[in-house]
Amino acid sequence: MKFAFTLLAGLGLMLALFGIGLDILPGTNPGLNLPQALLIIAGLLLSLMALRLRSADVRRRILGNAGKYLAPGLLIAFVTFLVLEFVLVAIGISTYFPPEIPETIFDPVSWWGC
Repeated sequence: MKFAFTLLAGLGLMLALFGIGLDILPGTNPGLNLPQALLIIAGLLLSLMALRLRSADVRRRILGNAGKYLAPGLLIAFVTFLVLEFVLVAIGISTYFPPEIPETIFDPVSWWGC
């Protein structure tokens, strides 16, 4: 079990390094943008969590308390999604794809317009 969490920690570090390395891809702008920062933070948090869960005592404490909070958490998430759906429909915001999808992505322009 310890080996699996070590692999998970390595995966988290690789994810963070991938987020850092996104600046060197062709066609990207240099600098740190929000999705890149979130990818780095998620990788580091995954790595730290996996390193912490390598301890059997920590795993026992977390799994012992997880049963108490799992059912209320799922119920709250379900009710939140349901209420959000009703609120968005009441406001008039469509939550699904429109039925009319355009056939072309762009309008063709004649060659002399350039």
